[in-house]
Amino acid sequence: MTGHEQAASRMVVGTAVLNLALTFVLTPTFGIVGAAVATVVAGLGRVWLLQRYARRHLGVAVRPYLVAEGS
Repeated sequence: MTGHEQAASRMVVGTAVLNLALTFVLTPTFGIVGAAVATVVAGLGRVWLLQRYARRHLGVAVRPYLVAEGS
């Protein structure tokens, strides 16, 4: 709804391709652990790219969830 959907979809597709490439490289060598590492690396890369884009182009500072005191 902000007009940045195309850029976001490119980042999501790019990190999906990264995940696929890393999976093909790491799984034969490290088995299921390699597949897990590929998924984590691609997921963190996607989060980093999207939060960086949101901050730069929308001025939105993405912060981690913090529990309020007394909750």
